[in-house]
Amino acid sequence: MWTLPKNDSFLPSVSLKHLQKLYSAEQKAKPKLRLLCAIRRKEGESMDQIADGLSMHRRTVHGILCRFVERGIDGKDSIKQKGQPAHLTQKQRMDLAKHLLR
Repeated sequence: MWTLPKNDSFLPSVSLKHLQKLYSAEQKAKPKLRLLCAIRRKEGESMDQIADGLSMHRRTVHGILCRFVERGIDGKDSIKQKGQPAHLTQKQRMDLAKHLLR
């Protein structure tokens, strides 16, 4: 369960240099942190070392690394979650807005 590949076995199709380029180009904080976890795993660090170095829980690091194993380099990005469907139709919302403005 807690065993994940490391060094060159982790993301074998992606080089460490490429991960570092993605890290330096990334603007958003969460994907940047996920890439940093991947870089450190690619360098051969254990999950405990990564978690301690980044002040994260071991389970969080494991989840991030699993995302990379499952989705490849796209694991750095969140999957867009759909929200609950609207209870009002577009017309009902427009009518409500008109009513509230009166």
